[in-house]
Amino acid sequence: MTDLGERTLRREIEENRRSERRLIPQALLAIVVVVALVVVRQVFFL
Repeated sequence: MTDLGERTLRREIEENRRSERRLIPQALLAIVVVVALVVVRQVFFL
């Protein structure tokens, strides 16, 4: 593999690593939103 190819691959791996770190907070936010919707539904539609 050429030096340019290795640098490109390393940069792409680092970018993927950063985007994957953001998945955990996004998943937690989604869970909070779903829980809030369920609570609102239970409170107002029972």
